[in-house]
Amino acid sequence: MLFGEYERAKSSFRLQDLDKCIIEQFTGLKDKNGVEIYEGDIIESNYTRILYPIEYKGCAFVAEHPERMLSCNFYLWDKCEIKGNIHQHPELLTPKQ
Repeated sequence: MLFGEYERAKSSFRLQDLDKCIIEQFTGLKDKNGVEIYEGDIIESNYTRILYPIEYKGCAFVAEHPERMLSCNFYLWDKCEIKGNIHQHPELLTPKQ
């Protein structure tokens, strides 16, 4: 990026845009396709075909289904696939009628 482009980009940033930002933390893990998994992502287990949201609880990232007493163990995350995230695709976590 050239200095002039940087100055234009910097001047277009407004502090009021921060309230539209959602910061998600990287888990340090990748799904089966090599895509980085972040807090708030929704993953599908290859074994159960159940969708799990990624949350930070206590001192670890967990994948627990909100309506079922199930969780996806972290050692299986490289066998899972990201299907969306809780902000743009919340309907993925609602039960189908």
